[in-house]
Amino acid sequence: MRSRAQAISSMGKRPANIAIGVEERPPPLQLLLLALQYAFLLCVYLVVVVIVLRAANADAQTARSVVSMAMIAAPASSGRPACGGRDGCGFRP
Repeated sequence: MRSRAQAISSMGKRPANIAIGVEERPPPLQLLLLALQYAFLLCVYLVVVVIVLRAANADAQTARSVVSMAMIAAPASSGRPACGGRDGCGFRP
């Protein structure tokens, strides 16, 4: 059985339609832009949480608690699939 590095090196040249390989990191500017995109997406999610809380006539303390939990839960729940968990979309040979 071949190791992962052997399998990648035996592939030779990367296909033209692949921008970044599995073992490569995107450039820092691209990572920054992706992080900003995720932050804006998280803001939309938090607005939905606030709308639901207002519709439920929640008091200020409850609203603060729920928004705080949402701010913690959103990145925590998105990190597991990115790291290749069983239920995730990460690359696992």
